[in-house]
Amino acid sequence: MHVVYCGIKSKARHRLIAQIRNTFRYASNTGHFTMEEPEMKNKRVVITWMTILILCSTGFFGAAIVREEDSVPVWAPVNLKISPYYEINMILQFAGQFWIGSLSGCFGIFYFSVVALVKAQFDMLLCSLEHVGPLAVLKTKMRVQDGHEKTPIQTTSKGYTSDAGNNGTKISDKCQCCTEEFKRFFKAFEKRRCEKVLSPFEERVYEEELEAALQDCIVHHQSILRLKDALQNYFGTVLLLRFFLVTLIICFVIYSLSKLTVSADFSPTDMRFLSLLEYYVACCGDLFMSSYIPDSLLRTSALIPSVAFETLPWHGGSVTEKFFSSMKIFQLGTRKPMSVRTIFYVVSLDIVGNVLRASFSFYTMLRKVQNN
Repeated sequence: MHVVYCGIKSKARHRLIAQIRNTFRYASNTGHFTMEEPEMKNKRVVITWMTILILCSTGFFGAAIVREEDSVPVWAPVNLKISPYYEINMILQFAGQFWIGSLSGCFGIFYFSVVALVKAQFDMLLCSLEHVGPLAVLKTKMRVQDGHEKTPIQTTSKGYTSDAGNNGTKISDKCQCCTEEFKRFFKAFEKRRCEKVLSPFEERVYEEELEAALQDCIVHHQSILRLKDALQNYFGTVLLLRFFLVTLIICFVIYSLSKLTVSADFSPTDMRFLSLLEYYVACCGDLFMSSYIPDSLLRTSALIPSVAFETLPWHGGSVTEKFFSSMKIFQLGTRKPMSVRTIFYVVSLDIVGNVLRASFSFYTMLRKVQNN
């Protein structure tokens, strides 16, 4: 299913990857948050989960060797129990199990990685919102120290800054807003601003930088939201099929486990029991991983309006009508959080409970049919 779907949606996948490259930023407005740590964490999770999936998918093969049986019963015109047909059959079956686990894992990991990186962009946006005020004060301080008018420094889509004299460079290799010296200066500046004792030049420069910092956050948020349709177009249909298939697989695995455990010769060390158990763990883990990251994305994007209200310097002192209007429009645009949707519903941790309940319902139905 994944091979056919990826082939059909190859153009949509390339468009999604291209849009991600054009949208994602590497650092927040002050450089306090970068994508280095989320990318390293994502790589560790990807490698770990890919290893688990491959081991679980090949577990049937190992159990079959221990029981001296075929992991997948096949018909052949020759006796597969004698050499070299036995070795050829085992090699082909191992390659098949490894291929199935790899394909399923690659698609799931691509989905996990994309959603995790989108969630990291929202974390970066939250960090940028928290530093709008300090960044405006920092740039105001730099421009006032120069003693003459300069064009406000604009942040590009990659998280770097550019101005007339310094194109494509960062303000600093570290976040200057976190130094103790700047914290003292920021507290004194905010006190003067609230008391409305800033000089006309300082006030004008601060308002320009404050508006520029907020506009940069708005542009960042709008660019992330453009990924919503691309995510829906590529992942929506296959996620619905994936959750449906996982529901059926969990149902039949539970049914097989129940029949195995009530048999007279059952043993907890039985390889059939252990192989079914590891397959059940792999299915539940894949279901949880497919729901956890979209749920985190949903919750993180829902924090933006409250963080903007609590951290943006809209109260006290003199705030321009343009800044206040931009802030209100931004909050209206962020009221609906970003989510990953299938055709019918939003993907969240609630899906895990719904799928498990549906699986046990199907299992109960199968048991009733068997008893009748």
